[in-house]
Amino acid sequence: MEFRCLKPEEFEVWTQHCASVFEESAEYFARHFLNDPKADFEGIFVALDQGRIVSTVRVFTRAVYLKGRKIDMGGIGEVSTQKEYRGRGINAKLLQMAVDYMERKELPISMLFTETNHHYARQRWFTVNKRYYRMPLNEVEALEESLRLRPLEEADWPAVRGIHDLFSSGLDGVLVRDDPEYWEKWVKCELKDGWVLEREGRVLAYLALESCKDFTAIREFGQLPDAGVLLPMLAAAAREKGMPDLAMVPVSLMQSEDLGYSESSDIMVRLNRPFYLDSEWIDTDEKLCRAMAQPTWWEVDEY
Repeated sequence: MEFRCLKPEEFEVWTQHCASVFEESAEYFARHFLNDPKADFEGIFVALDQGRIVSTVRVFTRAVYLKGRKIDMGGIGEVSTQKEYRGRGINAKLLQMAVDYMERKELPISMLFTETNHHYARQRWFTVNKRYYRMPLNEVEALEESLRLRPLEEADWPAVRGIHDLFSSGLDGVLVRDDPEYWEKWVKCELKDGWVLEREGRVLAYLALESCKDFTAIREFGQLPDAGVLLPMLAAAAREKGMPDLAMVPVSLMQSEDLGYSESSDIMVRLNRPFYLDSEWIDTDEKLCRAMAQPTWWEVDEY
């Protein structure tokens, strides 16, 4: 078994490998590499058996907001092993190569998304729970008459970027988007069917939704300070798209003592190297998990 970084000439074969494991299109994985300004072949690790790619792990170089600060992060994605090669420790070897890469790149933390938490726990990733309110949208008041909900247009992007920078910088776990190329290539491609809310031509908020079986999920949201339009905008957009009238709203976006919340355990974090967070020295897994106790994640940034 050969373990190494992916070679550029193997790119198409690698996307086909990922597609076969995830039952996703090869174009999806190609897009996530080609639209990523920080894409790096040295951050893609592969295991080959007689020249055939049988397992892979990719590190996405990112940064997240944490307590209002920008913290460099390595996102773990494209973790895929052909069925007949699972259970042999192959992927664990690639994950260790990814950890070594993140340490060389001086990325203090790592984040990944999974339904097999036990696999990554062996490599010192720890689960942090996302919390959601179950919000019946048919009980939400209608939008004020002065507000106009409409599809997001090309001319809205400067306003959307400005709102994102203001709003999301206060949410732990959201990706920092300080690279204009990332907006042009990745965000514009992945933020599909977006909505904006305006008053007298001024954009106050934007929103992207997704229908998930019996509920409506927020793929991304942002609003100007004191706009206070989340729920009426969410209800109006879901109604416009014919989506379920039950929404899952991240607890970080609103405060309610009357609503119970659900938890999702698909986010895991890892401390690669100690770092300062304000005046606190984050040097243990426990401190990192406490700092990232209620993460928010926008699916538009999904890797």
